[in-house]
This record gives sequence, structure tokens and C-alpha cells, in this order.
Amino acid sequence: MNAPGTFQANAPLAFLLDGATQIFTLWVSGAPAARGVLVAAVRAVQAECAFIAIAEDERQAQAIAEAEIIAHEAGLPVLNGNDRIMLVGRARVPQLLAGIADVLVPQCTVIRSFDDKIPSFPVLIRPLASHAGDGLARIDTKAELETYIRSVSPGTSFYVTQFVDFISSDSLYRKYRVVFVEGKPFPVHLAIHDHWAIWYYNAKMENFPQRRAEEARFMTDMAGYFPSGVLEGLKAIARAVQLDYFGLDFGVLPDGTLVVFEVETGMIVHDRDPADIYPYKSAAIARIRHAVEAMIDQKSHAPS
Repeated sequence: MNAPGTFQANAPLAFLLDGATQIFTLWVSGAPAARGVLVAAVRAVQAECAFIAIAEDERQAQAIAEAEIIAHEAGLPVLNGNDRIMLVGRARVPQLLAGIADVLVPQCTVIRSFDDKIPSFPVLIRPLASHAGDGLARIDTKAELETYIRSVSPGTSFYVTQFVDFISSDSLYRKYRVVFVEGKPFPVHLAIHDHWAIWYYNAKMENFPQRRAEEARFMTDMAGYFPSGVLEGLKAIARAVQLDYFGLDFGVLPDGTLVVFEVETGMIVHDRDPADIYPYKSAAIARIRHAVEAMIDQKSHAPS
């Protein structure tokens, strides 16, 4: 079940399933008036279960709620239901994951007016609905904040997050991505960069064989790569989030503390990187695919 929007609005389920699994996409706007028609459409295709693939977004809250209602009225078991998706919003995650040992979740506040109180500097600021660093800035002083305010459209709302310097002892930054399937974490990638603003696309891992070798260790033996505290933190995060499927971006401080960057249900997982450069990725992504397929099969045959 998807909501209208950009490619980032929904989890790309086609990447997570093999060609033998038939996918029917139901587009849900959130309008209750369309419910009867959509329930009938779901029943007509005789689907075995409903996967709410809509990513967390304030603008999609009604669509997410409506998708679950439609699935239940059609008599289907639901993946990523129970009103859990909206709980992983940036400003809600600190409370959701509060109190987990060796896990740090930087405080995040929604700012709808710059008359609102800004947390102590440094902070990261980004427009509310932005992704992949669009509009993201690190703000260290009030003067920098005022400059940023003048650069954006009036009426824009923002996430303001306390900045945590997660630099490693070798002066590099590492951002890890895992996805959880039924509570079990699977490695997706490791981006290593010399700047804190790091995404996989700007890390240029293809240019650094040593960094790729480290990514291979992470992806082939995550349990051996991380200290036990990080692994326990991942398990505790899964227990707190309680979603069938979700992704996590995080860093690790030199003392072993896991720093949460983002919890998200719409993260892209794929195995389309060149095999000659990343020979270790295909098997790692295949493990995720098999886990997702097994989860769907089990959910489909469980009592609704």
C-alpha cells in the first residue's frame, strides 16, 4: 500500500522481493470517501497480505491510517500496522528510544517559527519534509542561524537536532545502515567520509579500496565487526520500534555508544551496485530479500 509522492514516499518493495512474488500496488490518498472502492479493489485481486509501504511523513499520516483500515476491512493480515509508522518521526524517536543502554538519540525539535526556542548550539537544521540532505545545515552560532533563516521560504517548518560529533579515532566519519526484518538487523551499507554530512552517494566508496574492505567486513560479519554493546543496542531498538520492517541509519562513538541518526520505513535497499567493485553486496542484500519473503509468507498464512 503506497501513498502518492516522490520515490522517497514509499518503501520500494520490488527491490525486496524476487520476481516470483506478485505485487499489487494500492495507492491511498487518505480520503475516507474512497474507502469502499479501495476495499473492493483489494478483495478483487485476492491478495494474501497487505504491506503498508508508506514512509513516515506528517503529510501522509491520514493515508497511513486509512491504509490499515482498508486492509483490515478487506480481511488481510497487515505488515507495518498497529499505528507504529508515525512513531518513528525524527521528533518522536528520542522519546520512543529513551533509556536504552549505550544508545544516544540526539534531541530533535520541530520548529514552526524562529520565535520558538532553539536548543543549544551546535544543531542540525533541515526543512520538515526534506530527505537526503536537502536543505540540511549545521548551525554553530546565532548569526549562522539568522543567515539560514534569510535563505529559506517564509512559513517553512524545520527539524532542529542536537549535533553529536561522531568522528572516529582515525578522523573519518562512518554512517551505518541496517534494516530490521521481524526484529533482526541486516547490514545494508557503510559509508565512510572525511566530513560529517555523509550519504552513500557522496562517500564515493568506489574510490577507496580500504574503505570498501571495511564495508565488506561490516556486511559479511556484522556480529564480529561491532562490539557487543552495539549489537545489544540494535536489538533493543527493534523491541522499542515494533515494526515488521524498518531501516536505521546510525554512527558509533569511539566509546562504543550507538548514535541514532534516523529511523525510517522507506529506506531504499538494492543490489544494483557493480559486482566487480562491490562483490560482497549481492549476498548481503539477498539475505534481506529472503528474510522479507519469509516474513510475508508467514504473515500471509497466519490467522488475521
